[in-house]
Amino acid sequence: MKIIIRKVFIFVILAFYYASNCSYNQQTSNGNIKINDKTKIQKAITNNKLKNKKIIRILSLDGGGTRGYIQVKFLEKFCSESGITDLGEYFDLIVGTSIGGITAVLLADSMKPSDLIKFFREKSPWIFTIRSIQDVLSNNASISSKKPNKLQMLYMISTGKPFYQSVSKESNYGDARLRKELQSIFNNRSLTELKTKVLLPAYDFINSKPIVFSNAKLHSIFAIRDVRIVEAAIATSGFPVYFSSSDLYETQCTSIADGGLFQCNPSILAFIAAKELYPSADKYYILSIGTGIKKINMDFDNGETKHVKTSFSIIYNLLPVKYIKIWNVLIQNSKITNDILLNTISNSTDSNVYYYRFDIDLDIHKDCSFDTSTNEFFDYLDEAVELKYKEDNRKIKQFIKELKYNVHIV
Repeated sequence: MKIIIRKVFIFVILAFYYASNCSYNQQTSNGNIKINDKTKIQKAITNNKLKNKKIIRILSLDGGGTRGYIQVKFLEKFCSESGITDLGEYFDLIVGTSIGGITAVLLADSMKPSDLIKFFREKSPWIFTIRSIQDVLSNNASISSKKPNKLQMLYMISTGKPFYQSVSKESNYGDARLRKELQSIFNNRSLTELKTKVLLPAYDFINSKPIVFSNAKLHSIFAIRDVRIVEAAIATSGFPVYFSSSDLYETQCTSIADGGLFQCNPSILAFIAAKELYPSADKYYILSIGTGIKKINMDFDNGETKHVKTSFSIIYNLLPVKYIKIWNVLIQNSKITNDILLNTISNSTDSNVYYYRFDIDLDIHKDCSFDTSTNEFFDYLDEAVELKYKEDNRKIKQFIKELKYNVHIV
């Protein structure tokens, strides 16, 4: 009997010690969570998200056409390293411009980066293509990734016809294809039905002012909430020259163009919205992802020196085609400006903003225009993201460590 009592006593002591030790392991002096078992991290993060809005996580996605592939490739690696399984569930606010806006609503709807990689590789070649000569009697295109040549570009610009405007709503290419793909995912759901707060900038040509589509209730930023997801996604991605402006009569906005004309890098806009939505937050974590930086040469022969200028090349450089690259310059400068501003804010004394931006330098000798959609191009971006991710690995690991509510892996 004494032996049994002794064993029970020892068992109670050990159980008490184990419980105390677990409790200590999960709380540090400053209240941070400390977990030994990596498999419990995601659960701890979810619980903290539900209980604590003092730490706000923001994902900001630039515009940039098919170069948005850079973002989803980075996010695939980021999720693998961080253990995050649902970016829409994890981030409190996702802000995206143009292709970044499309990616934002897809992520907010729980689509994974790996699925988006497939979307870019399989769908975008049919969005960024035109009909060939043999297709002239058809509504459809028979070849993917067929960009207009210089003569076609000149004709379409002079007549005001966007490069990738389909001849029919039923066409298998161009803007009709983009709408079909988005419609198949979202149907007629409203922006307010997304579980994650999103914000998509655009530009209203009729009233000459920027606008924002968002399911969040904002006062400092005029936001249109009562709109279908498909319409908002198409509106933010209507890049002039490539696509037509959108007509959203139910919002009294009848000519809406790409958000890149307003905020190609929407990180500052994201921060402003987060400050209004969560004014008492102790910390704002901003993950900003670009779509590549490329030195832009205003020569329209890809930087090649021509010793003999033909009459065609002289006319070509005088026509409005030049403005395509001027748009690129303006967009690139806006990206850099917002990056500098947020870096300055996050690096200032006692700042409660923690900011990391991922972007890559594009090869000036490769065709990295916003409408390039070949497999070779995406393979190149795969390699470029891998190299930059390795180069920034220490910064990325530090950001993940900070982002995950001070969850320390021992």
